[in-house]
Amino acid sequence: MSNLLQKASIVTTPTAYGVGVLNSIKPAIPFGEELVTNGDFANTSWWQLSSSNVNISNGKGNFTAGTTEYFYKNNILTIGKTYKVTFEITDYTTGYLSAFGGNWSGAAVGVGTYVRYINNSVDTTFGIVGNTFIGSIDNVSVKEQTDADFDFTRNSSATRVNPDYLIETSATNTPRLDYTNGTASILLENQSTNVLPYFKDFSQYALGGNSSLTYESNIIAPDGTLGVYRLNLLAASESYLLLGTYIGQNLSVYAKSVNPNSNNQFTFYSQNGASGIKTTTANWERFDNDFGSSVNSQCYINNDGDSYATDIYIWGVQFEAQSYPTSIIPTSGSAVTRAAESLNNAGNSSLINSTEGVLYCEIASLADDLTNRIISISDGTSNNRVLILYQVASNKIRGQFSVSGQSSKTIDHIVDTTQFRKIAFSWNSTSVKLYIDGQEIGETTTGFTFSANSLSELAFDNVSGGNFYGRCKTVAVFKEALSDTELACLTSTNNREIFLNYYYRMQYVGANTEALSCAEQTFNI
Repeated sequence: MSNLLQKASIVTTPTAYGVGVLNSIKPAIPFGEELVTNGDFANTSWWQLSSSNVNISNGKGNFTAGTTEYFYKNNILTIGKTYKVTFEITDYTTGYLSAFGGNWSGAAVGVGTYVRYINNSVDTTFGIVGNTFIGSIDNVSVKEQTDADFDFTRNSSATRVNPDYLIETSATNTPRLDYTNGTASILLENQSTNVLPYFKDFSQYALGGNSSLTYESNIIAPDGTLGVYRLNLLAASESYLLLGTYIGQNLSVYAKSVNPNSNNQFTFYSQNGASGIKTTTANWERFDNDFGSSVNSQCYINNDGDSYATDIYIWGVQFEAQSYPTSIIPTSGSAVTRAAESLNNAGNSSLINSTEGVLYCEIASLADDLTNRIISISDGTSNNRVLILYQVASNKIRGQFSVSGQSSKTIDHIVDTTQFRKIAFSWNSTSVKLYIDGQEIGETTTGFTFSANSLSELAFDNVSGGNFYGRCKTVAVFKEALSDTELACLTSTNNREIFLNYYYRMQYVGANTEALSCAEQTFNI
């Protein structure tokens, strides 16, 4: 089974990324269909000629004058795509050839077969251009280098936990590889607003009763900077830090003990009620409380009356209108909104087999919040699609296969979705199967399938909505329906061997240090 992942046509893990893109590393670079229909010059049709100094005869394309001439074809390339060009110089007298498709390839001189890549940025015309070239060409081929990379958008900055376990800011439209759980995962979150105007300057808030707040400049904060606030609440009634009145539901803060052996408890409080007692340690931890509904309410950090004293360091307070805390949203005088993230438009019909295949992922939800969170393969519409989703029912994972918007098959399983799960959903013309963590959850007959070449997109959404918000360590697409043994191995909790070849390929293509470290931790290499 060590070569199982080599069967995948798309593989994405927490690896390389850039502005607006999350990269996939594929077992081999795939290419689309042939775009040149008369590459062997079998007749005089298809090609357009620059002048009478080029002609087609004897199954070759001939350059005769030694001037700048070319064979070309309008409107066969797409701006923004990369193309592999192959051609053969069969006869050579002088000069050189280049391929053109928005930009120029390197020169080809002398008899031989040449492979060139062109990154088309400005034009839809393809050409083989001779510069003082006299000779003949044959076997011209142009194929698009197919793309398995995801388009990523987030119209704001956002924070992540970096490899050193410090909170740092990622720029607008830049994906986040987050290490909150110790190993990297792709973090995708919905829009959220921190309504508290000062996330770390607690001097802007009001103290009540027997309490004090001091700035400690020598304490390292969760973002690696020096300086945090020390909150001391005496064991007396009305001892609190009042954050103000805002519309929100989940209140969170980073806290740690001044002295781990005493005075290390606190509570959250709002007009919706109080949290349970929170107990700090010598290490920074994030504590939160869901007050049950989003209402306009005063919110506090307090010591629950006169039950105990509180002496803690605090940093990064956040109040959000949802049931669980999201990544830190820094504020400095007013509320700040982090935009929702989207990750879609990977793959095409040459990388995704419509008649059979497997969609695999290792994912965890951010919370069991009773919303649809979906990873899909589709034809770009909601009519034809394969889904792995967390459903609106509590802790329900579903595999779903839908054809023509009507015929549909589903397999469900109830399990804690906040923990990482390895999930594979397999389909062909006779059945669909769902495997989770090495076990077959279910199989059902289909009797129908997609038309050839209809599935063309892999996305972290449902085409028409239902974005996946959560954490992802791996997503992969297979162009064949794997065997039961392969599906069990792929989703096993000990599937390290499968990913070794993938890891070696990452090394081969020059993945950066963080990407390789991500793979080592994710795959236990």
